[in-house]
Amino acid sequence: MDHLAYTAGEPLRLTMMPDLTPEVARSFWETRYFGALSMVWAITQAGAVRDGGSIVLTGGNAGQRPAAGWALGASNCGALDALTRQLATPAPRSSSMATPYSFDGYRPRRRDGGPGV
Repeated sequence: MDHLAYTAGEPLRLTMMPDLTPEVARSFWETRYFGALSMVWAITQAGAVRDGGSIVLTGGNAGQRPAAGWALGASNCGALDALTRQLATPAPRSSSMATPYSFDGYRPRRRDGGPGV
């Protein structure tokens, strides 16, 4: 394949430190970090991305500018940033991280009225 992109699908969990348990953290990291790591590991083991192809992970700017309640999001974004940089080091393919900015204020809602992104 030429290009592969990975993005986590569940909403961010904004958890204040008194409510942050190891179980909550493990659940969050399972999809957002270990899902990405497992996918990258499997495709690199299989040689599935051709030389000159690319791998794109989706992270965020919370690793550089965390707000209150963003302990999980900030640590995950920082870890994904480090993983992306490492992928670029030994491989004949490009790797990058798409980093949509988080913001305070309006959050779009889904068509069915559920919480937005």
